[in-house]
Amino acid sequence: MARPLRIARSIVAPNERAKSLRDISAALRARSFREKLRPGRVPLLIVPAFAAGMSVAFASGWLALGRDFTPRTLAATLYIAVAAAIASATAALAARLLARRPWSARLAAALVVLIVGTALFASLFLAVETAWATHPMGELPIRVSFLVVLIIGAGALYGFLAIAAPLMLPLGLPLVALSALLIARRPH
Repeated sequence: MARPLRIARSIVAPNERAKSLRDISAALRARSFREKLRPGRVPLLIVPAFAAGMSVAFASGWLALGRDFTPRTLAATLYIAVAAAIASATAALAARLLARRPWSARLAAALVVLIVGTALFASLFLAVETAWATHPMGELPIRVSFLVVLIIGAGALYGFLAIAAPLMLPLGLPLVALSALLIARRPH
C-alpha cells in the first residue's frame, strides 16, 4: 500500500503531503479544468481539428471557384484530411522530441512538418490511388511498383502544389500557424 500511495502523492503535487487516498482524490477533483488539460493532451486534440480544418479549407476554396464536387474531388478532400492528421501527429511528436530545445525550435519544426507533411502525404495518397487505377501493381515487381509510384507521386505533388495549395491558402495558412503555435507552446 505504501508504493501506490507514494506514486499517487507524486501525481497530486510533489510538495503536498497527502495522508490517504481520500485526500489524493479530493485534491485531484479540486484542480481546475485548465490544470487537468495538461500540455501533453492538447496536441492530441489538435490532430482531428487540424485534419478537419485543412479539408474544410480545401472544400471552401473549391466551392469559391464555383466547381462541383466529383468523386475525385471528394477523394482528394479525404486524402487531405488524412494527410493533415498524420502531419499534425508527426508535428506533435517532433515537438515532444524537441521538448528541451527553445520554443522557436519547436515552432519551426511544427511549421515545417505541418506544411511539408500535409503536401507530401496527400500527394503520396493521390499517387498510390492513380498508380493502382492505371497500372497492374499486383503483377509488377516491387521495384517497378515503387518506381511507378515515385514518378506518379512527383506529378501528384506538382498537382497538389499547383491546384490544392492556392485553394487552401486563405484558410489553411492561419490554421497551420495556429496549430504550430499550439503544438509548440510548452515542452511536453
